[in-house]
Amino acid sequence: MGCGVDARDCDGDGGCVDLRAGASGGKSAFLPDALFSGSGANRGGGMMSERIRFFLDGEAVEAARGETIWQVAKRQGTEIPHLCHSQEPGYRADGNCRACMVEIDGERVLAASCVRKPSEGMQVRTATARARSARAMVLEMLAADQPPRAQAHDRTSRFWDWADRTGVTQSRMPARPAPAPDQSHPAMSVHLDACIHCNLCVRACREVQVNDVIGMAGRGAAA
Repeated sequence: MGCGVDARDCDGDGGCVDLRAGASGGKSAFLPDALFSGSGANRGGGMMSERIRFFLDGEAVEAARGETIWQVAKRQGTEIPHLCHSQEPGYRADGNCRACMVEIDGERVLAASCVRKPSEGMQVRTATARARSARAMVLEMLAADQPPRAQAHDRTSRFWDWADRTGVTQSRMPARPAPAPDQSHPAMSVHLDACIHCNLCVRACREVQVNDVIGMAGRGAAA
């Protein structure tokens, strides 16, 4: 028979692979032995590199597969504003606040660094005038609906911390009427005038504590 397979015609594709257990099993007349011996580069980790090399503000850096630009930047000591992203266990990156925008060479629009993963050779710039301006604008628009800093419910919140770091002290945008505090629940006091729509409280409730008590409503200009 010529291929070690009893009572089988060896002509055609797949006809010359012996799948029987034993020293001669897993051999092919046409395919290299490395594919069956376990010594090939595509076994035990694959041929693809586990590290992604790219450039962050001109510096060559590496990312593990699955890491975001924001995570690599933090590891390198580069601070990028973030409001809707938490590093606490159980929280996923959401990319909805747009306070962490960075510029990527060759791309028309800015990218949210907390959800964007780098690719090989990518050039990422975190401190361009365009990226800084976009991030400051996000904070300024959010500041428009906040109580004055002196009357803020939490003057040391993450929002005010990043507003200080980006130089946003007040907003040029018109403020919307502030919603009244909601004291209807015996265990919660809700002050929506301090809400920045980061969605962290909803994700904490639904995905971390998994009790699904609160949700988002009344969003938009006409809300």
